[in-house]
Amino acid sequence: DRLAVAPRANTRTRRVSLGTIPDFARESGGILLSGVMPDSPAAGAGLEKGDLITAIDGGSIDTMADFQAALAGHEPGDAIDVTFSRGEATKIVRVTLAERKH
Repeated sequence: DRLAVAPRANTRTRRVSLGTIPDFARESGGILLSGVMPDSPAAGAGLEKGDLITAIDGGSIDTMADFQAALAGHEPGDAIDVTFSRGEATKIVRVTLAERKH
């Protein structure tokens, strides 16, 4: 038996950016935003410092791992529904993801 080796495919995936700055000290209960990058998809959708992201595309977001996994399956240009709480209100906004620069 012989093993054939195919040329390596370009497997580099483009990582996406929402443009949020999470509070990394928070371990669960959603993603609390410490800030939002200016001119980012999140800023364009109206997300603000202090908002609490609780779901993406209807899937619950409890931890940073949940947040990263929810974004990992997407490409720049994909639109996602972000559910967040601001004070007593819960809102859903449509956000078009950008390509992560770094």
